Order: sequence, then C-alpha cells, then structure tokens
Amino acid sequence: MPERRFLLISYFYPPHGGAGVQRALHLSRIAPSLGWEPVVLASGQRGRTAVDRSLLSKVPEGVRVERTRAAVGFGTLFGALPVDAYLGWLPFALRRLSAILREERFDLVFSTSAPFTAHLLGDHARRALGVPWVADFRDPWTDNNFLPLYRGEGPIARMRQRVDRRIEERVFAGADAVLVTADPFRSLLVERRGLPEGKVHLVRNGFDAEDFAAPYAPRPDPGGRFRLLFAGNMYGDYNLASVFRAADRLLSRRALPGFELSIVSAAGAWAEREARKYPHLRPHLRVEKPVPHDQIVARYRDADALVLCALDPLSTPGKLYEYIAAGPPVIAFVVPGTDAALVLSRTGAGEAVPADDVELGALSLERAYDRFRRGELPARCEDEIAKLTRQAQVAEIVALFERLAGERGAASPRR
Repeated sequence: MPERRFLLISYFYPPHGGAGVQRALHLSRIAPSLGWEPVVLASGQRGRTAVDRSLLSKVPEGVRVERTRAAVGFGTLFGALPVDAYLGWLPFALRRLSAILREERFDLVFSTSAPFTAHLLGDHARRALGVPWVADFRDPWTDNNFLPLYRGEGPIARMRQRVDRRIEERVFAGADAVLVTADPFRSLLVERRGLPEGKVHLVRNGFDAEDFAAPYAPRPDPGGRFRLLFAGNMYGDYNLASVFRAADRLLSRRALPGFELSIVSAAGAWAEREARKYPHLRPHLRVEKPVPHDQIVARYRDADALVLCALDPLSTPGKLYEYIAAGPPVIAFVVPGTDAALVLSRTGAGEAVPADDVELGALSLERAYDRFRRGELPARCEDEIAKLTRQAQVAEIVALFERLAGERGAASPRR
C-alpha cells in the first residue's frame, strides 16, 4: 500500500483525450506502485476539448478523481485576461480544492500545465498545506514560441505577457521543483531566466510500455503500399507544410508506386486545402478524422514510416516517443536545436531533417521508401528506448517526490 499521498492538479484527465492528458494519467497509474497515492483534481468540462473514452480503462481503480465544472467560454470572451483561455476553471476548482484540503492530508502537491491555471491552484495548495510543490511544464508559458498564435499581437497581448510573466515568476519562486520536457527549455530557464540549476529537472515525455508490448512486425509484402503516417493536431505554423513540400518535390521527379501519405488529424480540412498547392502529392494523400488512442497506436504499428514536425526547440511533440516505441522508422522535420533530433540520434529510431530544406526532406523520404522496398529497418538502440517509457519517467518523478518530502519532513496535518 502507498505510504505517501500527493495532490495531482491537471485540467486534462480522462475522459479528456489528446496529448495533454497522458502525463497526469500515467503518473496517477504508476505512482501507487512506487508508494505514492494520488488524489486528482481535474476538469469535468469537455467543451471543445477532445474526448477519448478508451483512456478511461487506464484510470486506476480506487484513485479519487475530483472533476469540476468550468466556464469554458470565459477565456475567449474576456481575451484580455491573463494566464490562459481556461481561466474559467479557476473559481470552480478553487472551491473544490478548498473542500479537499479540509478533508485530506498530503505529502506533496503536483500541478501540470497547460493550462497554466493548474499552477495557480498548486500555489494555493502549497501555501495552505506547507508541503513541497512540483510545477510541471509540458510546454513553455511566456517563452512559448506559439504564443502570438493564441493571443495575437498588439497592446492587449503585450499587457497579458507582462502580467503572465509576473505570475510565472511567482510560480517559479514558490515551487520547490520545476519539471520540463525538453532540454533546451531547461537551459533557457537556468541560463536566461535565472532559476537555480538544481531546481529545474528534465523529465521527458514517454510511451506506455503496455501499449507496445508486442514486438513490431513489419508487413511481409514490400511490393504493396508504402504508408507514411502522421497523427496529431496542427495549428498555426505547427503543420505539415514542410513535409508536403518535400514529398511533392520527390514525386515530381520520380514515380513511387504505392506511396501514400496518411494524415489522421482534426486539422484534416487544412491538409486537404493545403494539398491543392502540391499537384504531385495530392493523389497520394489520404486524410482521416481522429480516432481513440488505442486505435491510433495500432495505426502507428501498421505504418511503414512515421512523420512529424518539431517546430519549437523548447517543446518536443509527445507523439515522438510513441512513434519510437511503435517500431516503423521515424522522419522528423525539425528546427535547429530541437530535442527531437537528439532523441532520434540516441535511439537510432529514425532521422531528423531541417524543416526549411526541401531537398534534404525529399531525400529523407526517398531513403525511407527505398529502405522499405529492400526490407531494411533502422538499427535501433533498445537500451536507450527503454529509458523513454512512462514507467521510467514516473520513477524519476517519484524519486524527486521522495527527496522533496524527505527534506520537508512530516506531511500536512489532516484538517
């Protein structure tokens, strides 16, 4: 039985779907086996967020999950307000949090963002309880390179940035540890934002080993289709334009029998519209709607190569780790300095090419196609891949919990 308890604050938790739910879900699943029992505070409001009921089967029995309401249109209606568009969750979550703190004792508080309102709740909980607080940043806050996409530019956006920066600095100061998922973001916080090196911890995202327990089995018929797959969301400049350009150039100079680029995404309309610019690629494009997580994992393993774009050096797409676990070779179109290139190099699971170099991208796709036709697979480093499991990730987080709780001493008193 777990000997310690922690409060896990995450807006996204099943039946929410998408990448944002995975870190909190697997922490709540695995931590009890390592001696830490969670109580989860999450939003029960679905609104426009993805729903994936297949993930409910992974919520551990016996874990208390407190789901609250949220005014989902609040952040959009009052766009000048700081923090994020999920600010409408805050009053409902604070009310529920106050009730939890009256009833329960905890050894530690863990909050994960986005949305960043989770850290406002985490700060409130740590001050009320007097226990260590870990603030987990799956993506940057005020240093997010996609921020202009969400907030635009101009006086209101600049005001929000100033207010958010002050709130963020308070979070950094109050938290006992700050977790990040990409090494460049860790370097930025230490070298440019001045956080103590020992306070910022790199714990990358990963994959659930149970989802990929069966060994990867390539299709035995290399004369059939060559299926290149992308699965996930797209927004703003985070899209497949670089992949489209490279594939169109390759197909313009060489016939590739059976070549197919499949896109499984809520942004399918963008893909179909964008494909009109690329006449050589367009006949080879297949666009599908999103499917539940268990089904997309099966699709990964049924593909012949997996493609993604990593267009922000400060955050690495979570799907990269599932791509690596699935088995087919991975092609990542990246900007300089991204962790994706380092991770692929260490694992031997694929290659990274500059997103702005159309010719190198075309050559990378061509290599993947020809290797498939020859029945060749990358020489993978399984020892490095094993380090990327969710189980290994949670073990790192729990080791940090143990250290912080040991330093602080006894748990919060039961109210």
